[in-house]
Amino acid sequence: ELILKAHAGSPYTSSRIARGEHLLSRPLVSIAISPQPDCLMTLGKQPGFIGRGLLARFMWALPASKVGGRTLNPAQVPDGLRIKYHAALAILARQAWHWRGEPVEITLTPEAHALWKAFEREIEPRMKKGTGDLIGPVKPWASKLPGLVARVAALAHAAGNPRPNEPLPAERMAHAVAFGRALIPHAVEVHRLFFGNSTNTAAAVVNHYNAAGWPKGAQALTELWRPVRHLFGDKPTSMQPVAEQLEAHGYLIPAERPTGTRKGQFWVAHPDLTNPEIRKS
Repeated sequence: ELILKAHAGSPYTSSRIARGEHLLSRPLVSIAISPQPDCLMTLGKQPGFIGRGLLARFMWALPASKVGGRTLNPAQVPDGLRIKYHAALAILARQAWHWRGEPVEITLTPEAHALWKAFEREIEPRMKKGTGDLIGPVKPWASKLPGLVARVAALAHAAGNPRPNEPLPAERMAHAVAFGRALIPHAVEVHRLFFGNSTNTAAAVVNHYNAAGWPKGAQALTELWRPVRHLFGDKPTSMQPVAEQLEAHGYLIPAERPTGTRKGQFWVAHPDLTNPEIRKS
């Protein structure tokens, strides 16, 4: 609860019998973690981490592993970049040190606001059920992405300008929007890892079809995969172990291959799943 409140600086009250009541009027927290991909699978299992939006508040990056192709002679950080980074942190520190007044209000130029609003409108239809590509587990993260972009722009503006009360220019917002777009494929892959084992993913597939309706008639693996592809990789074969698990639990029943179709395994949904009267009961 405290982390969720501190993400936006919202007031937080803690009442404990032993410790009394404490009020934090504007809690703030920054978290940086560098977990192994295997650890990301366990994060998705923690109660409340996804449902309450904790994991939706992170900027995820999942770079490709360089193991096997490393030069073993890492490049040095350029002096100019190191100096700029140090100066930006120093500006932020000086602005925040012993600050007791109201937060500085950062306004946007009309051009910067237009860029941000266009990005917000770009993301919205991508979260639409059935047609969007940012649905399923990644949807809560995507819904917060425009706000994240605005925060990044404001932070960069404050770090690069000793007078942050000056309007934020369009160029800075354009960089923040580009940064937000670059995060999307990383976030999609990370959320797939949250449901990385077949048990978690199978449950997510069942939840999707329970809400959207189970298909009628024989379905090939590709047909079953397509509506829930956001939970898997880009190939239908990635769903094979989940389909086998759904078959083992009776959700899917092996079916004969329809005449005129290509080779491959086919399934039909259990009749109880496609009968609305039985499903209501």
